[in-house]
Amino acid sequence: MTLPVPPHLPPPVVPVPSALLPVTDSPVLTRFSPAKVNVWLRVGERLPNGYHELETLMLPISWGDKLTARQQPAHVTLEVEQGFDFSGSPDAVSRVPTDDSNLIVRIARGFLRHCQITTGVHFQLFKSIPAGGGLGGASSNAATALLLLNDLFQLGWSWRQLAAFSADYGSDIAFFTQPQAAVCTGRGEQVAPCRHSNHRPLVVIRPNFGLATPSVFAELARRRAADNKPSQSLRVKNEDRLLGVRPNGGIDFTVVVNNDLEEPAVALKPELEVVRRVVASTSPLSNQMTGSGSCWYAQFRQKKQALWAKNRLSGQRLGRIEIARSISSPFAHETE
Repeated sequence: MTLPVPPHLPPPVVPVPSALLPVTDSPVLTRFSPAKVNVWLRVGERLPNGYHELETLMLPISWGDKLTARQQPAHVTLEVEQGFDFSGSPDAVSRVPTDDSNLIVRIARGFLRHCQITTGVHFQLFKSIPAGGGLGGASSNAATALLLLNDLFQLGWSWRQLAAFSADYGSDIAFFTQPQAAVCTGRGEQVAPCRHSNHRPLVVIRPNFGLATPSVFAELARRRAADNKPSQSLRVKNEDRLLGVRPNGGIDFTVVVNNDLEEPAVALKPELEVVRRVVASTSPLSNQMTGSGSCWYAQFRQKKQALWAKNRLSGQRLGRIEIARSISSPFAHETE
């Protein structure tokens, strides 16, 4: 089921520096950097590397950021533009780091160093995905940076090679190096794309607070210990197929969705129970948290139903509310 990710990266086979365009003539490339939602998420035992074993089905969605890249004489630099006030604070974007603590900068520097490219790159991020919401914004940005560098320097790396390179920088980055829904296993870095034709509208709610992923995992461990139900390896469960994935690789959206992190997150933030209850009153097809929270989403059969639900939820002061849909080819780019 899982497509193999190369355990070792290929040696750098890069036409540098002579084949590069002059910096002054370098194009500006732009890519969409999508958010994601988890259709289901199961958490297994803690691995020796400190991560938890995961099994999840993720969808890229039409809500996202925009990232541009152009060559410059030296260094990797980043500037962030505010598309909106995503945290309720007028200086929200000023708190988005632009140094090595930002995954875009860190992974880009590592990638250029691996490829022996001495030319610098300037990135401009138009931020829309809120932090601390379980939408994968930072991981998506990092993957999009790799895709832009692959295009900008005409390297010809496959998505699997980019995914393998990204593994040392974060677990979710590999998912965003390819444009499809995918089942992700291991600690999330093993990616198996799935075909799907479900583009039903989603209503995504970003409450006025975030959640720290380590805190949610810690609460899950505490609850399992209290219930005397230690985490089990997902590999030893006797299942004929992964939940929701048909033998032909398609996705069955009629299965019962589940997120092992949802109840721990609700325990940490009881306000999420209010979100769950109010969203349920709109009669969605599904109603669940994504990732480790705090974002919540609901699926509807038709866009007019989603619009009605958004209008009703907007009056409840739950937070920011967006309508989105799953997308299958989010990584388009253009030359300016």
